[in-house]
Amino acid sequence: MYKEHPSFIPPDDADIKIWRYMDFTKFVAFLDSKSLWFTRADRFGDP
Repeated sequence: MYKEHPSFIPPDDADIKIWRYMDFTKFVAFLDSKSLWFTRADRFGDP
């Protein structure tokens, strides 16, 4: 059963494009493998 998480703020537009957040190569790999890919948190540039 789906439940909304209080920390998650959904986008205003439910039809927002996912490619805005990932490059095309990763998107195709996501579709092909049917699995998600996550970057390690220590690899992000922000502190």
